Amino acid sequence: MSENDEKFDRAQKALEGLSNQFYEGDLEGLFDSGGVTALGGESDTPLYDALSRLDQHYEERGLIGRGGMKEVFCAYDERATREVALAKPLASLTSDVYDAFLREAHITARLEHPGIINLFDMGIARDGRPFFTMELKRGRSLREILKALIAGKGDEAFPLQRRLTILLRVCEALAYAHSRGVLHLDLKPENIQVGEFGEVQLCDWGMGVAVPGEEDDRELNVLLDIDLYGSLRDHAKGTPEYMAPEQFDPRQAPTVAMEVYALGCLLYELVGLQSPGKERDSLPQGMEGLEAMVAKACAEYPADRYADVNAFRKDMQRYVDGYSPMAEGASLRKEAALFYRRNFMACNLILGALVVLCVAGVVFVAKLEERTQQAESALAAFEAEKEESARRLADRAEQARRSSRLVTQPKMLEEMLSSSLETGESLVDAILEKNPPPESEAWELRMWLSFFQQDFAFSNFPGDRELLKKTNPGLYRLASLYAPRLRPEGLLNAEDLVALLREVDELTTEGIRAHRDVLIEQILIYDLKRHARYRSGADRRMILQAVLEIINPEWKAEEDAVFRISRVGIKVSGRGLTRMRFDTGQYRSFRNVLRVLSPRALDLRGSGVSDVLELTGLELLELDVRKTPMKSLEKFPPMRSLRVLRVDEGQFSEEELKRLPDYIEVVIGDGA
Repeated sequence: MSENDEKFDRAQKALEGLSNQFYEGDLEGLFDSGGVTALGGESDTPLYDALSRLDQHYEERGLIGRGGMKEVFCAYDERATREVALAKPLASLTSDVYDAFLREAHITARLEHPGIINLFDMGIARDGRPFFTMELKRGRSLREILKALIAGKGDEAFPLQRRLTILLRVCEALAYAHSRGVLHLDLKPENIQVGEFGEVQLCDWGMGVAVPGEEDDRELNVLLDIDLYGSLRDHAKGTPEYMAPEQFDPRQAPTVAMEVYALGCLLYELVGLQSPGKERDSLPQGMEGLEAMVAKACAEYPADRYADVNAFRKDMQRYVDGYSPMAEGASLRKEAALFYRRNFMACNLILGALVVLCVAGVVFVAKLEERTQQAESALAAFEAEKEESARRLADRAEQARRSSRLVTQPKMLEEMLSSSLETGESLVDAILEKNPPPESEAWELRMWLSFFQQDFAFSNFPGDRELLKKTNPGLYRLASLYAPRLRPEGLLNAEDLVALLREVDELTTEGIRAHRDVLIEQILIYDLKRHARYRSGADRRMILQAVLEIINPEWKAEEDAVFRISRVGIKVSGRGLTRMRFDTGQYRSFRNVLRVLSPRALDLRGSGVSDVLELTGLELLELDVRKTPMKSLEKFPPMRSLRVLRVDEGQFSEEELKRLPDYIEVVIGDGA
């Protein structure tokens, strides 16, 4: 052995010793005389010499985990003297998935955020497989934490508030990734790491995709190339419990809405400590706000979910800060209770001050009673004030009646169902507390509110049954007829509901005739919003078709009438179909009745719809008006979501088509 080789061996052994001391935290041993003299020798740069002669960068020390595409090892970085996580494709996979594996490394490298695991290095191993290294986090996955909580362990370490804080950190990391044009698409507890000191990181970006942005980025174009996926699609498809309905359709492009759906599933699991299957149980009592957030985030249609991750995060932050989430639409009573909880000390001080004021008021009244000489004048003033109060009360009653009709009109019901109903009923009940005469319209209005909610027993009606008969005999007869048909969930089945709608349309009783279209629309909106989980797609189609037949009596008799609802959109045809909205009644909505299904596409080919205003209220991605008598777009309703409009050659003038927004693509002719 040469002299240079002996020097190298001594330096290499010294370097390994120093690496072990540094890793084990033995700083005293690192700097003591023995450690320094161990590097002694004739060379002035023993560390550099040892590093330059290393022919192995990473030493694998054990398997950490294995997935559908890759396996992760704990490895020791010989050069940086630290432990790292080293990922490789499975040995059983062929080389056509190597670029797909490296996509995860490149996507992770684009993300620099405290909540996203850091990438250190990538390269090709001696066996020809690519690899990349990441920081090795010491802690537990969120899945391990949830398992411990379900088993009754760790309740004190991870109460609900801390679990929600973990999800907030995930939202922040995910929102940052979206800002960089990257979607994760595999959110689940297994991919969320919680460190020993509370740090939260989002891991495993193997299912992630890069989405195109406004700026030209060559590197991003490579990550967008679908050919790089190789056979990845045969190995990784996501976790069904956390996948949005549209995510199962391979034709659907990845969207932020899919991530929002997965966040809703995570929120449900963190709160309820149970798997977020398609049939979810209600969350514990007192969690109405979080349950409303889960319902909105996990809505069937993407348009009904939160607009983006930041909107979801802000709503959850409101809950953590003691406010009601926007998705809940909390009542005034609950908002007051939350205000008291947030301002406990201040409210108690105010209440104490009010008690003092009340005591002072009692003393003041006692002194007033001693002034007997002023009693007669005070009584006269009181009587005058009483008459004025009675007049003001009558005015307030009329205002409350009008306000109740306003807040329960179809548009208000559709946008704020629970709060609108609660407000309308409280306004009417405030009138009825004064026990108005039987002919007062307030009694009929209260009966109306119960009827369209399918409360045919009128459980909250303050009057007796005889008063119900006198108030509106037509509605009372229908309620008595359909009350025995109610299902245990408190609603009619689809066939009975259709029959009820037709009978309401045939009512000719004075007082209901002018408002029956409004009542039909209220029944439709309430049923499809409140009882949506009990209505199948066939049920919705049957109910909507019945409403269209009520609006268009001629359409019902046509043999070529078509009404189909699919995941793609809605197809309606038949020359007898000319109208798609109600336009009568004092509180009419003038909006297309199909809006309750939030369709993304509408095909009107072969229908008789000629007025573009019949589409008011729809938010479509695609609209087909070919082979219809529609000839003008002058009053085309605003549709910010519309992207494709299909028309016949010469159906509209070039000037009208040019006035459409630039983001709407006009397809002319019989093309697909």
